[in-house]
Amino acid sequence: VEGFAGVASQPGRIINNMLINRTDAIGQIAMTLDACEHADIFHNSAQVTFQFANVVQMYDVGNVRFKGNIVRTATDGMVLFIDGLTGSFTSDYNLFHTPLSYAFTVSPVGYTAANWQAAGYDANSLFADPLFISDLDLHLTLASPARNTVPLNTGVLDDIYGEARPWPVNNLSDMGCD
Repeated sequence: VEGFAGVASQPGRIINNMLINRTDAIGQIAMTLDACEHADIFHNSAQVTFQFANVVQMYDVGNVRFKGNIVRTATDGMVLFIDGLTGSFTSDYNLFHTPLSYAFTVSPVGYTAANWQAAGYDANSLFADPLFISDLDLHLTLASPARNTVPLNTGVLDDIYGEARPWPVNNLSDMGCD
């Protein structure tokens, strides 16, 4: 996504996407934002399965809210890489899964999950395997820790299929796109 811009009173929205990158090539990414302002990135499921690739990359972004997402890598890439933060970035109620100890970067600083939270990000997020059905099917299994975990204040009232969120009806929604 390049040049995506909302305004403070009405941020642009990137919601309910299932993003899978299984390309066996260096540097393959599931989601990249470049020069984006005032964007809500809510309830997406993103996964990269091959090496040397970050799952979510952001360049020259500001006033971004990142909530209710599942971001998983099976290899040595970052789950979240940010270079050129031009405004606020808030992130919470996400699920991250990676085999790396340093899995987050706000350039030039790399963070472990504990350092990331100590820096004020993702206080209510989970660092666990999302238990997807498979590498090609990012729906949650019944045992997934991502179920019923996100407060209903994102304004995302349906999922990738247009089904009501949350389901079953309660006060919390599942992380990810479904």
